[in-house]
Amino acid sequence: MINGSSALAIPYYGLKGGYATISTEYDLLPFHTYVSEIKLDGIQWDQHRLDEDLKNGQHYHANIPVGYGLGSSGALTAATFDRYLIKNRQLSTQELRGIFQEMESFFHGSSSGIDPLVSYLSEGVLIQNNEVEIITPITTDQHLFYLVDTGISRSTSPLVELYHQKYTSPSFRAQIDLLTQLNAQAISSCLQQSDELIEVFTEISLIQQEHFTEMIPESMKPIVTDYSLKLCGAGGGGFFLGCCRKEDKENIEARLDATFLGGS
Repeated sequence: MINGSSALAIPYYGLKGGYATISTEYDLLPFHTYVSEIKLDGIQWDQHRLDEDLKNGQHYHANIPVGYGLGSSGALTAATFDRYLIKNRQLSTQELRGIFQEMESFFHGSSSGIDPLVSYLSEGVLIQNNEVEIITPITTDQHLFYLVDTGISRSTSPLVELYHQKYTSPSFRAQIDLLTQLNAQAISSCLQQSDELIEVFTEISLIQQEHFTEMIPESMKPIVTDYSLKLCGAGGGGFFLGCCRKEDKENIEARLDATFLGGS
């Protein structure tokens, strides 16, 4: 959940990416060139290691679908940082986030830095008032989160640009302020395992249905309405996120092709 000054993000351990001796479909030269030219305090680009990797058939590989809002660019950013940036000093989580923001901006034009930070740490993170806190895995006795696949890949940058255009409207900005408050409530409810989570999650979905309609594919609009789903990332396709009470899991599984994120 990301909005405004509060964010809660946790790893999805079923998906991963990294460098290995394997064929790849990725053309990473533009990204590697971009990262190698970034001036970052305390770290430097390891061109020698990249040259050796290319000579030995070492490439990036991932099972994360691209354009789905599940952090494919974040995982690539984290893997590249881990393998090809020489760290000359210890970096705080806040510094790591700043570096990842700059690196991942290659893909989106702007980045929160949260997806690569979660991928790199392989831990959940809670961000409040720009402070980064590592959190233990979230478990709840009452609720489950699940993903619904639209079957549509999308490019993030045009959707981010659309968001910025919409943000020039005072009425839209007011809705974003409301979403920011609701997001903070949802994070608090999730951490406290409060039953309020379902209600707040539904409110977030309703605002997105009304004011982010361009980011919801036509084929998904009836499903989003019926199940109060919310966007993953910029929307436009990819996955949508749902939240339900545990007793509703079987009913949702019978009606949707949903992937549940942990729990029983």
